Amino acid sequence: MGLPELAVRLRSTLESMDRLEHYRGHLLNWYDSEKMAALPPHYISTVDSGNLAACLITLKQGCLALVDAPLLGDQQWQGLLVIMDILAEALDALEKNNPHSTESFEGELIGIYERVSSIHNRPEAWIKTLSWLSGEGWEKVSRRLLELLENNPNLNSEALTELQLYLDLMHHQLQDMQRSLDLFAPWLGLLETIPAEFTQMPAWLELRNSLPAALPTLDRQKRFMVRSERL
Repeated sequence: MGLPELAVRLRSTLESMDRLEHYRGHLLNWYDSEKMAALPPHYISTVDSGNLAACLITLKQGCLALVDAPLLGDQQWQGLLVIMDILAEALDALEKNNPHSTESFEGELIGIYERVSSIHNRPEAWIKTLSWLSGEGWEKVSRRLLELLENNPNLNSEALTELQLYLDLMHHQLQDMQRSLDLFAPWLGLLETIPAEFTQMPAWLELRNSLPAALPTLDRQKRFMVRSERL
């Protein structure tokens, strides 16, 4: 989960908690999660209130630590590769009862896996790769999935459900990474517009090679923005 989504989810959760009925600042033990109403019996548990307080303190420390964490880097790409490893296992489960049914689908995923593996520590290639994955790459995966369903109408429903679950997770991961780039590093897109005649110039090569394998931390990005506003 990227920083933008984390912020949205935390704000939504805390605002929902604030709307719940309280007693002297404490949350009650039971609520109807749809109606946001307290359920009987209405009572407060000091143990559960203490557990909630401990969780919120831990959450605070985790959020503070994010200030010094890269906005986007190898960890997010590795997360995408892990999802694809799980997808490969789901395809293996389908393959057991339907030999050769997933070869084209698996081949498509292998191609994506290799492409991601080759660029996860090359920031200058992130924009182009994410654009391809979200567009042409994802269209190919979707087409292979349709072919799989059309050619094998008797596939195990549980295995298919698991496959769709992790495909959705992969798509969500791609969208979250794209949002992080758009929000925190829109300048990366400019690296793809450099005229070809400049790409071999020493100054350009030095700049490209100086790019870190992760975006700046939130704290460094904030300081950079403050300095830019002063100029």
